Amino acid sequence: MIQSSAAVVAMGSLISSAMAASADIIPSSLALSHFAECVVKNAPDKVDRAMQSEVGGREERQILASLASSKGGCVTETNSLQFRFYQLRGALAERLILDDPSKSKALDSRISHPAVKAQATSTSPNWSGFFHCVVEAEPQKSLALFKSENASDDEWNIVLSMQPTLAACMPSNMTYRGNGDFLRRGMAVAAYALIKPPSEKATG
Repeated sequence: MIQSSAAVVAMGSLISSAMAASADIIPSSLALSHFAECVVKNAPDKVDRAMQSEVGGREERQILASLASSKGGCVTETNSLQFRFYQLRGALAERLILDDPSKSKALDSRISHPAVKAQATSTSPNWSGFFHCVVEAEPQKSLALFKSENASDDEWNIVLSMQPTLAACMPSNMTYRGNGDFLRRGMAVAAYALIKPPSEKATG
């Protein structure tokens, strides 16, 4: 059975629970990627609607919850796969980038921009700004991260190589503790938003 988060949860509040359950994240992160790959193939229209919806919005939650409950006609490697909506959207975004040569090329050919620290807010951590900052500064390494296997040495080495950028993009009121799955899912959502064609951005 697939379980998804049923409530709107601020991105910043997810990091502590993700870190606390790090032992479970390693196998489930790969299973989620396989699930996303299958869903992209079996339910492309619904996936497209999900990716055009507002991040964290009501429509996004409804579509992702529908995909989770129906499993999109896919069977996971495990009987129970738990994830939050941002993880599923990130896994879908990553798959869409890797499956579409034009999107992969668009990301790989982007010119790196100096890291500009995401503006901190007094109400909640600005994870969206952080992820966009990292992708803007490291587009080629972002693509390499998406191509790496979840919870692998390659994934970890890429994350380690981006430590200076992660530090440069991190607002003073936020802390990142090295969770590769949390990082790659958020970066995938940011990367997809950056490389969407203008026509898609107009409706996204």
